[in-house]
Amino acid sequence: MNARFLLPFAAVSALALAACGGDTPAPAQPDPDAGDPVVIETPEVEEAAPEPEPATSEELSQEVEEVEQEAAETFEQIMEETRQAGDNLVDMGNNAMQSMSSQFEGAQETVEEQVDNLITGLEELRDENLTDEQKLQAVASARTAAENAARLAGRSDDDIRAFGDATEERARAALGL
Repeated sequence: MNARFLLPFAAVSALALAACGGDTPAPAQPDPDAGDPVVIETPEVEEAAPEPEPATSEELSQEVEEVEQEAAETFEQIMEETRQAGDNLVDMGNNAMQSMSSQFEGAQETVEEQVDNLITGLEELRDENLTDEQKLQAVASARTAAENAARLAGRSDDDIRAFGDATEERARAALGL
């Protein structure tokens, strides 16, 4: 029963909406409750600037000379800045090499100082009651420590081996072997 009543009611509503079509003109008098009317302003179009008069050949050649002179000055300035930057880089490289050289020399002295300290420590152990096996173990440890120090100092393999041999001999002498 509901379908019989609702179906005709929906059809009448659809026909009424279709008849209106939404093409109603604006009211002659605006509704005071609707708020302020919206005003759309169109921007004014500015007039185009007048085209400059064509330059004469003398003016053009003068402008070209000015631009060439500016370019030459800029080029010279860039070249001078480049020379200065190159000189600064050379100075920085020289300073770095001098610093590395002095550090390397200091590292070589440090390796020899470390070995001297190691031998001094072994000489102090001579008076202890150490077995021959413990003394040999101390000599081997001294050699290994000396070789590692030389390796860290950047010495060649032959220098490392010779440094280890010399340290071993000094360690044997210090321990009375």
